[in-house]
Order: sequence, then C-alpha cells, then structure tokens
Amino acid sequence: MANKRASRNAGKGGTFAKGADMRRNTRGQTKKKTVELSLLLKNYLTDEGIKESKGTIDGEVVKMKNAKWLAKVIWREAIKGEFQFVQYLGDRIMGKPKENEGQPQRFIVLYADGNGGST
Repeated sequence: MANKRASRNAGKGGTFAKGADMRRNTRGQTKKKTVELSLLLKNYLTDEGIKESKGTIDGEVVKMKNAKWLAKVIWREAIKGEFQFVQYLGDRIMGKPKENEGQPQRFIVLYADGNGGST
C-alpha cells in the first residue's frame, strides 16, 4: 500500500507549498513525556478545581469551589495593578496578541483602592 501511495505522489513535490507553510511543523515532534505531563496537569487541575474549600472574604467564612477562589485571586491582583495578572486576563478574554495579529490591541487599566472600588 505504501508503494502505491508513493508512486501516485511521485514527481508532485509533496503536499506542502514551497517556502513558508503554516501547516509544516518546523520544531520537531512533541516529546511523549511532555504530552503525558500536560495531560496529567490538566486532569489534576480539573479535579482540584471542582472541589470546594472554605476561606474568608471580608471576615466572613465562605465556601466556594477552588476554581472560583483562584479566579478571585487573579481578579484581585489584576485590580491592584499587578501587570502579570492584567496580562493573563487580557490574554484569556481577548486572545493572545499572536492570535489577533494585525488587529489593534487595547487594554483598559483601572486604578483601584485595593478593595475592589475604583478611585
């Protein structure tokens, strides 16, 4: 079967366009261990995210899912002006700049008093 396929494509120069072709993988094959690790981390984060835990908000004990606690922490740090968290939220909401290539990127930075209220 492989010989028939090779003979059909003989002299056609392959299926990729000459020069830069976005479909071509130029970085090599992804290592199996890397894929396994990514899958393990994804499963772990999913399992832990749906579990509930207790914490305090403004002195009141509250029970929420871990994923919601994480979102609250990310939001609080972004509101404080921590650039990494602002960038993280921007990437998740608007897409990373590479995905929006050619489109103008705008970030709105709000200054806050640290308690969720703007000043």
